[in-house]
Amino acid sequence: MSSSEKDKLVDGNELEKLNEEHRKKLQSHFSPENVVLTPKRRRYEDNDNEVCEIENDGFQTVRKRNSKRTRPIINKDAQEALDDISVQTTSLGQQVQKQHEKRNTIGRSMVVFNSLSQNGKKINEQRRSDEMNQNVIQKTNNKNIQVQGHEADIHHMLEYNVTHQALQYAVNHQLPPLKIICQPGMKNQLEGTNLIKALCDHIQNDFRKLNKSYNCPIGFDTWYIDKQGALICYTRQIELFVYLWDVSHYPPKLLNTTITPVPPVHLPPQHSIIFKYVPNMISFDEVFEALSDTCQSKFLLEEMKGSKSNKSRHIRLDLSSREEVGKILNNGVFPLNGYLIEVTEFLSPPQILICSRCNCPGHIKKECKEPGDRCRRCGLNKSQGEHQQCVIKCHHCGGDHLATDYRCPIIMKYRGELIEVLRRKPELLPQNVQLFIPVGFRNGGKNFISGQGESSYTLPPQTHTSHLNDWPLLTRTLPTTPNEKRRMDMYENVLQEINMIRKDYDKLKLDLDRREKDLIHKQENYKAKLNTMLNLLALQNNQQNDCISKVYTVVNEVVPIIINSLKTLHIFMEKVVKYTSNSDLQNEYNTFQLIIEQNLVMLNDRNDLIIDHHRATTALNEKANDIFRHGIEIMSSNEQGLTTDDNIRIVEPEKVVELLANHYEKHFAVPSYDTFNPEHIRALNVYDEIALIPDLPLEQI
Repeated sequence: MSSSEKDKLVDGNELEKLNEEHRKKLQSHFSPENVVLTPKRRRYEDNDNEVCEIENDGFQTVRKRNSKRTRPIINKDAQEALDDISVQTTSLGQQVQKQHEKRNTIGRSMVVFNSLSQNGKKINEQRRSDEMNQNVIQKTNNKNIQVQGHEADIHHMLEYNVTHQALQYAVNHQLPPLKIICQPGMKNQLEGTNLIKALCDHIQNDFRKLNKSYNCPIGFDTWYIDKQGALICYTRQIELFVYLWDVSHYPPKLLNTTITPVPPVHLPPQHSIIFKYVPNMISFDEVFEALSDTCQSKFLLEEMKGSKSNKSRHIRLDLSSREEVGKILNNGVFPLNGYLIEVTEFLSPPQILICSRCNCPGHIKKECKEPGDRCRRCGLNKSQGEHQQCVIKCHHCGGDHLATDYRCPIIMKYRGELIEVLRRKPELLPQNVQLFIPVGFRNGGKNFISGQGESSYTLPPQTHTSHLNDWPLLTRTLPTTPNEKRRMDMYENVLQEINMIRKDYDKLKLDLDRREKDLIHKQENYKAKLNTMLNLLALQNNQQNDCISKVYTVVNEVVPIIINSLKTLHIFMEKVVKYTSNSDLQNEYNTFQLIIEQNLVMLNDRNDLIIDHHRATTALNEKANDIFRHGIEIMSSNEQGLTTDDNIRIVEPEKVVELLANHYEKHFAVPSYDTFNPEHIRALNVYDEIALIPDLPLEQI
C-alpha cells in the first residue's frame, strides 16, 4: 500500500464517498412518493419547555398491526388486498423506525408528523389505500350478488325440473345396455333381426336349464344398430341380463358373423354384495382367492371408490348366482384370514335423469329447448368442430370436469333436491325397494329411503258425560288402526303369495303331465324300435341257422362218400398186392393200405363228432329262437295294466285300482260265522291265536 493510499484512509475520504453513495441509495429507495420520512426530533434534555410547531395540526400514529386482534373479513379477495397493503405499510414503517433508532438514542413508540406537507402526503396515501380497498370490496360484493342470483336461478330451475318423470326415472332401476360388436357390422334392420333370432335360438336350451322358473319368451325389449354396426340391446328381465353378462354364453360366430360381446361392468343390485371395513392388511388377491374357493358361479370383485381409509375399505362383489348371494347375506359375515367381515346388500342410489342434448338434469331430449346438441366436455355445439380431444370445461359452473359429472355443483344441487323430494314422497318407490342416500345428503337422517311410508293416524277425540240418567253412548266404530291395516296388508300379501304358489303348482303339474306324456311317447317309440331290432336279429339268426344246417348237411353227405371211396381203394390195393410177386411193390402197397385205414378211422371219428355237434347246435338254436319270440311278444304287448282270470287286460289306472281294492277287500273281509261248522270253529280258534300271539309260526295258519 502506497503512502497516498494510507493518507486517504487516514483522512476518511473513501469512507465519506461510500457513505454518500449509501445515503443516495436510501433516499432513492425511500422517496417521498413511496414513504414519508419524519424529521429529526429534538431531545428533551435540550429544551424541556420547547413548544411544538404542530400544536394546532392533526397527527397520526403508526403502530405495528396485531394480526391476532384484527377482525376477519369474510370476503376472500378483499382480505387478500388488505393483507398486501398492511404488509407494505408494516414493512415501510419498520424500515423508518429502524432509521430513526439509528439517528436517535432516545425515542418513543409513537412517531409524530410535524410537517404539514408530509402530513398531507400521508393522508393522500391513506385515502388512496382506502379507495382501493373499497373498490376491491365493491367488486367482490357485486360478484357475490351475481353468484347468489345465479344460484337462486339454478335453485328455481332445479325445483321446477324435479318432475314426475325424473322421479320415476330415479326410483325405477334401468338395466344398462348389452353391446354386441359384429364383424362385419350390421347394415340394416333385417340383418340385425336375423342375428338376434339366431342368438336367442342358440341360448334357448342352456338358459332354460339354468332358469327353470323363467316362463317368458326369450328376447330383448328394444334394440338398435349404432353407427359402427354394433347391436345395442336393452332388456328388463334380470335373469336374461345376468345370463348375457357372462361372455362365455355367447357363441364365437353366428350366421357367418363374428360377434364380440361387451357386457356392462356391474350386475343389478339384486346380485351385488358389499364387504364392509375390510382391513388394508388383507390384499385384494387374498379376497379374490377366498371367494374363488367359496363361489362356484362367475363373479366380479372391485374396491369401492371413496371408501378407503387408513385402516380399511369397502369391496363390492357381483355374483351371477342368486342362490349364492342369498347364502352369503343370510350368514351376515364372511370369514377371511381369521376376520369376520361384515356383509350387507348393495343399495343403489337414485338415478339422475340428464338430457343428452343440453346435459342439464331433469328432462329428456324430446322435451329439451336447446337448439343443438352440446358437448359434455367443452359445452360447445357438437356439430361444429371435433369433440374427441377438446378441453374439458363444464358449461354449468366452469369447472374442470364433464357437464354430467356428479362433482358439478349444479348436478349436486339437483341431486339434493331430488333426494329431498323422494324423502318426502316415499310412496313413489316400489314395494320392498330401498334407495341409498349418499353421505353428503343425509342431513343427520337415515342412509336409505324405504318404499313403505309411515302412516300417521290419530284417534278421534272421545267425549265423556256425567249425566247418570242419560243412556250411555254407544261405542263408536273406530276406523282401522295402523296395526290392523298393516295386519290386513300382511294377510292380503299372504293370500297373494298363496295364490301365486297355487298357480306355480298348477304350472308345475301341467309341466309334469306334459313331460310324462313325452316320456311315454319316447318309451313307445323306443319299444317299437327295439321290437324292430329284435325282429331283424331273429331273421338274421334264422338265416344263420339255415346256413349252418346246409353246411352240416353237405358235410354229412360228403364224408360218407369219401369213406366209401377209401374203402373201395383199400379193397383194390389188397387185390393188387395179392396178385403182385414183386416184394418192393407189395411193401409199397401195404404202406398205402395202412394210410388208407388210418384215414378211414379218422374220417369216421370226425363224422361222428360233426353229427353230435350239429344236434347240439340245433337244440341251442331252437332255444334262442324261443327266447327271441318271447322277447318280441313282450315288447309288442302292452306292459301296463292288469290281466284278469278271463285274459282281459285292464289298462285304465282307475279301474285297476278299483279291481285290486275289491279283491283285497273280499280277501280280508270277516267271514260269516257258522256255529255248526267245525272248520269255521277251528279256523276261528286259529285266528284268535294269531291275533293274541303275534309270534306264532306261519306253519299253523
